[in-house]
Amino acid sequence: MKKILLALELLLYKWLLFLIAAVRFLIKKCRQAKTQEAKGHRPYSNACCVPIKSSVYKKPDPTIYDQYYLMALGIAVTWDNPDIQLYYQGAPVSSEDLLPATEYQVVARIWNNSTQAVAAGLPVKLSYLSFGVGTTSHAVTSTHVNLGVKGGAFCPAYATMNWTTPAIPGHYCLQVDLIWADDANPNNNLGQENTHVGIAQSPANFSFQLKNPDRIPHTFHFNSDSFVIPRVEIRDSDEREKKLTSKQKWERQLQIARRRNNVTNFPIPPGWSVIITPDQLTLGEEEEQTIGVSIEPPQDFVGRQAINIHAVREDRSVAGGVTLYVVKS
Repeated sequence: MKKILLALELLLYKWLLFLIAAVRFLIKKCRQAKTQEAKGHRPYSNACCVPIKSSVYKKPDPTIYDQYYLMALGIAVTWDNPDIQLYYQGAPVSSEDLLPATEYQVVARIWNNSTQAVAAGLPVKLSYLSFGVGTTSHAVTSTHVNLGVKGGAFCPAYATMNWTTPAIPGHYCLQVDLIWADDANPNNNLGQENTHVGIAQSPANFSFQLKNPDRIPHTFHFNSDSFVIPRVEIRDSDEREKKLTSKQKWERQLQIARRRNNVTNFPIPPGWSVIITPDQLTLGEEEEQTIGVSIEPPQDFVGRQAINIHAVREDRSVAGGVTLYVVKS
């Protein structure tokens, strides 16, 4: 029995010596790795830890025409969203004249700014607001899409959702929200469709609701412009563009967009009158007020003209907006 206990003690002693030697070896290697790293070397194969570069993990960037994001970048927008289209019994319809208590199909076109990461099973949520700015959101439904990489066969992806309009006649605003927890840019995920048509009868009169959903008072004023989405000219990249990194290409495209689509390039046309009543107001918590807009075109006007109205808080952040169309035949 004593011999067995002696043998076990000897075995435990040998294991203890082995563990001490292993720890000393690891400490030595870590010190060597830190010394070499301080000199500018990164001997990953000999280091005690294997660092993983951030560029190894790719994040998708699902996006839709997001008015709030674009305006924050200094780019003019329309509230007639090019990525949201309504259908009735398979035929496209305008969001300007919807029937009450009627089922429509809402199709949202979704893009991915990432060329390396997909968003499989991307949740897409549909909601609506009463016509206006900051009004109460009502959830409708949600679905999922498989969004491929930019330039791939599954980009853009299309989300189709059914929506039965409220029984009370009126004008409503649609919102499509993309939900992705690990989004490379979560600020470009909310698209809004908010339009209304008025017949020019000297003048065309509109109204919409402005609501302050925050817990603190806000002072609002309004900006107006005549921006519409221009046609995009497709052209081949020159040799200098091909040598740019993804970040450099994005910065260059942003500069071009800001220059071409700056709101100062789209003033109210000469001869037009746009009167907003009141033109400035302060609303308390959850307070709501009707805003009137009177638009009078020149006497010789014939056709269709877009007027965008944007509500801006005192800190210059955008609360929302509407696109009003004046029509005269």
